[in-house]
Amino acid sequence: MYRFNFLIQAGLVLVTCVASVLVIPAAKAEQPVKLPTVLVLLNLSNTLDLTARLGQEGVRIALASSPKSARLLAEFKYFDIDENVATAAKQLQVEILRNRPTVIIGIIRSDLAFSVAEVAEKNQIPFITPMATHPQLTQGRKFVFRTCFDDDRQAELLARFIYQRRHLNRGAILFNRNFSYSAGFKTAFERAYSALGGKIVATRSFSNESDIDRAAMGELETLNPEFIILPSYQLEAAALLAKLSRTLPPAVQYFGPDSWGGGAYFKPIFSGAADQVTAFYADHWAKEDSLPANREFLANYRRYPPAAVELQGQETPTLSNIVSHYEVARFTLQALQGQRSGEPLVSSIRRTVYHGPRGTVAFRSSNSSAHPIRIFKIEPMRERFVTSFGDAE
Repeated sequence: MYRFNFLIQAGLVLVTCVASVLVIPAAKAEQPVKLPTVLVLLNLSNTLDLTARLGQEGVRIALASSPKSARLLAEFKYFDIDENVATAAKQLQVEILRNRPTVIIGIIRSDLAFSVAEVAEKNQIPFITPMATHPQLTQGRKFVFRTCFDDDRQAELLARFIYQRRHLNRGAILFNRNFSYSAGFKTAFERAYSALGGKIVATRSFSNESDIDRAAMGELETLNPEFIILPSYQLEAAALLAKLSRTLPPAVQYFGPDSWGGGAYFKPIFSGAADQVTAFYADHWAKEDSLPANREFLANYRRYPPAAVELQGQETPTLSNIVSHYEVARFTLQALQGQRSGEPLVSSIRRTVYHGPRGTVAFRSSNSSAHPIRIFKIEPMRERFVTSFGDAE
């Protein structure tokens, strides 16, 4: 009996031990790996403006044409940002508090980009704009970059083109004092052109296109400028060009920066009057450019075309918007791919060199890219690519 009780007790101990060995704490459920988030800022709610949809197409083509390993590096999230600068800043701050993104890309308007830049800098999140050109946007900021030229470089290259290629020595500038873009470009161009040896015979400010009346044009004519710079936005530039070209001598040439927006609004002016008007503008991109990365983009665009018919235009203004967002998305992927373990993304961004369809994107010495400008001549019903001007860096 004693032996039997002993065996029972020993068995209970053995069972207890085995049970203690077999009781394994339930394994914690594996948490899904959170991918870095690329927040793409686009004003998608404005359905009348195709700009945002074109930008979205650029990002889509960049991702679709990238290797799968690159596409898996991050989640691209589209954020519908308001066009009002104050509202946009509040929206972005709320989004950052809710879902802190790894990097922010997008925005082509400089005034809106300033608002985004302030929020991004405060939160120490890299912000990369594909087309906002105001020089002060990146100055004094560690987390704000642009994958295009700024207005200082654009003004310098346009001045060189006019002086060295068109061989024009006397110019005038008409600028809208209400727009910082217009006034800033006027200052930058005047400085660059004068440094080359050219002479600016007149600078005339206005607040409305109607200020440039017959008397003002008469004064301009007496000064005998060989060319006139119009750093205005599309509608205003078109109205001024129509007025000036009908009043001033036909030998006067007209030049504009990227704010002319591809010259689409100039077509009615130039129809049937091409022999009397000579006008050029600068832009960020041309499909005729021979850069290998540009040929690659065009191949990818044909392979992954936009589904919507209205987005399938082949004109430079349309494709330029797609290209700019394609380029910034591709650059961002390359920076994420090259990011070292434990390294802040901003350090990888500064180290990354990406050869894009508009030129080389690199931020080693500056937070802006030193792309060349593309010069177009406006002709009846179309724009003709003339040259890519400026050292491609």
